[in-house]
Amino acid sequence: MTKGWISIHRKIQKCWIWNDEPYSKGQAWVDILLSATHDDYKKHIGKELVTIHSGQLHTSVQEMARRWQWSEKKVRRFISLLESDEMVVAQGNAHGTTLTIVNYEFYQGEGRTPDTTNDPKTSERSTQQVPNGRPTYNNINNIINNNNNNKGANFKPPSVDEVKAYCSDRNNGIDAQSFIDFYESKGWMIGKNKMKDWKAAVRTWEKRDKQESKPKTMMHNMQTNQYDFADLETKLLKGGT
Repeated sequence: MTKGWISIHRKIQKCWIWNDEPYSKGQAWVDILLSATHDDYKKHIGKELVTIHSGQLHTSVQEMARRWQWSEKKVRRFISLLESDEMVVAQGNAHGTTLTIVNYEFYQGEGRTPDTTNDPKTSERSTQQVPNGRPTYNNINNIINNNNNNKGANFKPPSVDEVKAYCSDRNNGIDAQSFIDFYESKGWMIGKNKMKDWKAAVRTWEKRDKQESKPKTMMHNMQTNQYDFADLETKLLKGGT
């Protein structure tokens, strides 16, 4: 196999041969590389101003599915596959998904030395910082974990309107006032820990409600079927059809 790398201009994404659909896995991966930003910039996401760093792409499962002509389930499986092979780190929230490409410099030809290998997974995977201060896979996860740990110290309880808007967007039927009252009575604690992310708590309530609704649905179906059988039995005794 020929070693080394080539540069590909982002204009290839507008070429007819590139947009042959549906995308292959290799095509989808290169599309992620081409779509990632090369320079840091700020993006308004939800109600926050977030910095998208070099080697990152803020998108959504829906957008990738539309772009690649895949199902959303296939997109999620593909992203999980990339994560398991330590090629990306994915951070999802209510406003989309931020993909961080591991060892982005490898694909850009930056910071290479004659001793580096051609394997992007082994050439720079360490706990050291790579050129320009961009983190490797281990450091990316450490940064994410540290950010999550610091959320508790900066946690601000949401208003009823904020919870109502979020629940409305997710169409989950959760009563915002009940949610606020419940956690206010507990001092915004989850077990022995201070709440870090109220939106995550809302999503937990969603899962609980779905699990609780299953037995009710099953019982309703059983009762409906019972009435159907009774009606059928009556018709048969009368000689009807």
